[in-house]
Amino acid sequence: MIRRAALASCALALAAVGCEQRVEVLTLEGDAGVDAAVECGTCDEDAECVDGRCLSLPDVSAVAGGDDHTCLISAGVMYCTGSNMNGQLGMNDTQLRNTPARLRWAEQWFSVAAGAHHTCGLRGQDNRGTLHCWGKNDVGQLGFPSGGQRMRGSLNRVGDFTDWTQLECGGDNCCALRDNGALYCWGANADGSAGQGSGSVVSNPARVGGDSTFSRFSVGGGHSCAVRSDKALLCWGKNTSGQLGIGSSRDAQRTPVEVKGGRQDWLRVAAGAAHTCGIRGDQELSCWGSNDMAQLGSEMLGPDGEPIALIDLPGAVAFEKDWLRIAAGGFHTCALRRSREAYCWGNGNLGQLGNGASKLQAAPTKVAGGHKWRELGLGQSHSCGLSGAPDERSYYCWGDSDSGKLGIGDSTQRDTPVSLAQP
Repeated sequence: MIRRAALASCALALAAVGCEQRVEVLTLEGDAGVDAAVECGTCDEDAECVDGRCLSLPDVSAVAGGDDHTCLISAGVMYCTGSNMNGQLGMNDTQLRNTPARLRWAEQWFSVAAGAHHTCGLRGQDNRGTLHCWGKNDVGQLGFPSGGQRMRGSLNRVGDFTDWTQLECGGDNCCALRDNGALYCWGANADGSAGQGSGSVVSNPARVGGDSTFSRFSVGGGHSCAVRSDKALLCWGKNTSGQLGIGSSRDAQRTPVEVKGGRQDWLRVAAGAAHTCGIRGDQELSCWGSNDMAQLGSEMLGPDGEPIALIDLPGAVAFEKDWLRIAAGGFHTCALRRSREAYCWGNGNLGQLGNGASKLQAAPTKVAGGHKWRELGLGQSHSCGLSGAPDERSYYCWGDSDSGKLGIGDSTQRDTPVSLAQP
């Protein structure tokens, strides 16, 4: 039920951008009341003006894609589908599932993240809680030493903290943020992808960035990036494709370095296999790194119309400045605009762009279906999204369906969004 909210509702969670206009402030809290148009003023970085309204949409990941599996959260219950060769579905076996299967070990989940062949989740109340991981663990990606056991098929509590608020995984790494803004990472670290200068595997969460605090972060295929509290963007790890945004593509960085490009007004970041994208305070979307599949967008084409293979500094993706959310897959990128429409670009050979075709697309192209999206979660070659109101969530996936990772009951490729089978 929609009720009238106080002026403070403008500070509720969604992507960070500003809006100065007369808007309806709506919350969805189940209380009866009367809608009212009120003057919101300037929404701060945790609020968003969408369709003439400051909407409250929880800033937690409810769907996540790995290389060959997908997990989602519905009403605090986690479901996973796809390959399970490394126990990444959390079913305590290695049996493939082609429809979402319930994780029966626990409930009260509020965030989920998928690496290449492992999964982690946060559970608790009020969007803060404990950290748990399962799946492949050959390089410490589950947050504890393997002890000779290179996979775990059931839940494993990581550490003693109970105030984790955000979580991201990618490749063989994960990072998580505590309520105090301290960022911790773990997993593979040969090129510094866990943010530790040693170069050795990090099998327990280790703090990154010294005493710095962060607000957003993302983990890619071998690098990670995070928005510091002063809105500077820092990256670390592999840099062979310029994915760190420091003006070179030579040396890996084992500790965080600041992305170049002038302004310190970064709000969001997304790291892919070897590319990175971010959203600035004016809602401009920029990308850098590998561009061999046009995953950086149509502004990164050469005079011959072919994608420039590598860009080592941030460059604008499109002229529009109305981007809310950003997600990066293996070789493709998707983002939400203020209208809550989703756009994708890059490699689309397996339908992962969701536009009805199976080909490379350099320009951001609208995802088919007419949905109003809330969250996006991209895997190596598939994409998923969450649409609808908080109490009427719908989950869709598209792209490569090998191993059943689309959760639709078969392994047939889909080039437009299809609803996951009801768990």
